[in-house]
Amino acid sequence: MRIDHIAVQVENIYEACEWYHCNFQANVVYFDETWALLEFENIKLALVLPNQHKNHIAVEVKPEKYPTLEFKQHRDGSKYHYLTDPWGNCVELIN
Repeated sequence: MRIDHIAVQVENIYEACEWYHCNFQANVVYFDETWALLEFENIKLALVLPNQHKNHIAVEVKPEKYPTLEFKQHRDGSKYHYLTDPWGNCVELIN
């Protein structure tokens, strides 16, 4: 398994994209006013609004290995399921 992305909350998606691009040369793969996806050499970073998503890590999985979980579909077609670890951290299972 591998970590697909880490999501962090920001107040302004456009300003955060600019900051991560200017300071770390992160490639902006997608952005709109509600979220963005940036790519580093070794991982992706999702920028999300506080009222829409929690901070989380996303682990790439095969949904069929989790038959008891209900996977939904993101706008980009990927399937996902959010769960909480025993310490209260949000983990997204994504394929």
